[in-house]
Amino acid sequence: MNSGITGGGVTANTNYSASSLPSLQYLYGSSSKISDNDGSTAASIEQDKQECMKWINSYISKTGHPLIVNLEEQLSDGLMLIKLLEALAGERLPKYYTLPNLRIQKIENTKECINFMAERGINVTGIRPE
Repeated sequence: MNSGITGGGVTANTNYSASSLPSLQYLYGSSSKISDNDGSTAASIEQDKQECMKWINSYISKTGHPLIVNLEEQLSDGLMLIKLLEALAGERLPKYYTLPNLRIQKIENTKECINFMAERGINVTGIRPE
């Protein structure tokens, strides 16, 4: 019986610079920025999303996995985030749901990613898997 949990991965180590990570401010939804009426904030958010997708895809493309075309949708179940972390770290996450259909499975996948980063010294204070 297949539980749908696996440890997938990438074996090659990929070096990256934290400064090359695009701004992800739109994920935190600052209310002062959202209230702008001139449309510049919406354009800035969309530009941030495009830069983030380009950055993620530059690493995902080296793994042979499909590229991201919809950031929110494709990161929601944690699988693409897992593939990104594996590509960046050159390590495999120990376990995760390969077919996360239930909300709790998606949250568990994201929780595994947060734990993986925390174990490697990345500050994940205030980041929740939901």
